Amino acid sequence: LKQEMIHLLKRNRKGIIFLSVIACIAIVMSLLNFDSTTVNKNRLATVSSGVFGAGVTYSLTDDGVLTISGTGEMADYGLEKSPPWDGLQKDIKAVVIEAGITNVGAFVFYGCENMTSVVLPDSITYIGSEAFSECSSLQNITLPSNIVSVRDSAFTNCNSLTSIAIPASVQNIGNHAF
Repeated sequence: LKQEMIHLLKRNRKGIIFLSVIACIAIVMSLLNFDSTTVNKNRLATVSSGVFGAGVTYSLTDDGVLTISGTGEMADYGLEKSPPWDGLQKDIKAVVIEAGITNVGAFVFYGCENMTSVVLPDSITYIGSEAFSECSSLQNITLPSNIVSVRDSAFTNCNSLTSIAIPASVQNIGNHAF
C-alpha cells in the first residue's frame, strides 16, 4: 500500500502542485481586504442632477463638468429665478451641451467664474441674454453652425475670452454681447 501511494503521488505531482498554488492564492486573497470602493474610486461622483425645462436634464460631476442633455429649450433665469445649480457656480469648470438642446437660456451660466470651456452642439439656434456673463475664466468658444442670434450681454465680462468663431448663420448680435 505504501508503494502504491508513493507511485500515485509521483504520477500526480503536477496536479498536486497546481492545487497547492491555487489554495495559496485563495488564502492570500481572503486575507487581503478587497473593498469595492477601492475598485470604484476612479469613477466620478454626481454632485447635482435634475430636470430643468421641458425635456432637459443636467448633471454636475465632482470634476466640475456640467452636462446638459435632452431635447428642446433650456429655461431662462434671472433675478427672480436661479438655475438649479445655484450656489455651485464656482464648482463648474466645463459645460457640455449635448445635441438636441436648442438654446442656451438667459442667465443660465451667469457667474460661473471658473468655467474655462463650453461645447455647443449644432442644434443650438440662439444664446440668451447674459447666458455666459461674468464667466471670467472662459477662454474661447466656437458658436455652432446653425446659430442665428447671440442676445444682449451674452458674454459680458468674459475677460479671458481670447477667440470666438462666429459663423455666417448669425443674423443678430445683441448689445454688449461681447
